[in-house]
Amino acid sequence: MTLKVQLQFRFFRDSQALGSGWSSSPELQIAAMWSEDSGSYWCEARIVTHNVIKMSQRSWIHVQKVPVFGVNLEIQPPGGQLTEGENLVLICSVAKGTGTITFSWHKDGIKIVGRKTQRSLVAELQVGAVTEHHTGRYYCAADNGHGPIHSKWSTVTVKIPASHPVLTLRMPRAQAMEGDTVELHCESLRGSPPISYLFYHKDVTLGSSSAPSRGGASFNLSLTAEHSGNYFCEADNGLGRQHSQRVSLNVTGKQDITGLITAGGVGGLLCILGVAATAALLCHCRTQRKSGGCLCPPALSCCDFCHCYNNLEFCGPSDKDQLFSSKY
Repeated sequence: MTLKVQLQFRFFRDSQALGSGWSSSPELQIAAMWSEDSGSYWCEARIVTHNVIKMSQRSWIHVQKVPVFGVNLEIQPPGGQLTEGENLVLICSVAKGTGTITFSWHKDGIKIVGRKTQRSLVAELQVGAVTEHHTGRYYCAADNGHGPIHSKWSTVTVKIPASHPVLTLRMPRAQAMEGDTVELHCESLRGSPPISYLFYHKDVTLGSSSAPSRGGASFNLSLTAEHSGNYFCEADNGLGRQHSQRVSLNVTGKQDITGLITAGGVGGLLCILGVAATAALLCHCRTQRKSGGCLCPPALSCCDFCHCYNNLEFCGPSDKDQLFSSKY
């Protein structure tokens, strides 16, 4: 007659029980072994009905680390193109490697921007609300005790939207006149180049210009009377258009300085002729005096003007129309 014996088993590493304790299965499966799992392994078996326990011999198991291999850096969003204020995600992964792995992220080969130690083949670093200072070249490194292994370089570019531009009118004089050349200068103080600038007069496009670097752009305009009105400019670097405030310009007509010059010349000529005539008359009076002709008596020394005519002297105003109004 054969007796059926019921057996149970349990497993140990060093002095620590593995699994859930006593089991009817004589096998214990460990899905993944790490270097920390190295140790002395043994098992026990017991007869349930008789409570007899037997222990196996000990076996030493050494779990050797697999050095990290195939380190890769992935950037989110793909391509590493971000707009100021967005979140940057740096994902570092290894194709192989066991044990605890220390991941680190580096910028421009100098600055360490993050570090994590974990038992995983993938680690992630999040950078919130990026600015232009996050632009640069990045790589990650992984090390499980055999020395750090680096990934390839990846570039991150943070673009800044163009700010509201400032429109400046540069003129040769305070008051713009027809024929003057005015320079319209438009500039955004912030924004990633290149920036395209458009110039408007009364909401009609005058022209455009592109600035490959900072400093703004200009547009020259030869003024006519029709150019009076409001002007504004627009800046766009692909991240949204921004408008400047409106600037008013009043263009006046050129003064007819030719008429002024002609009138001034005629007036000057008449003045010269008047002075010459007066000088001739005075010269004539003096000639009469020297030749024994009429002389202005002392009583007339206070009169406006002394006139000589046919050896007669007249005292009266200098106006020709009133020359004969008083006779001495």
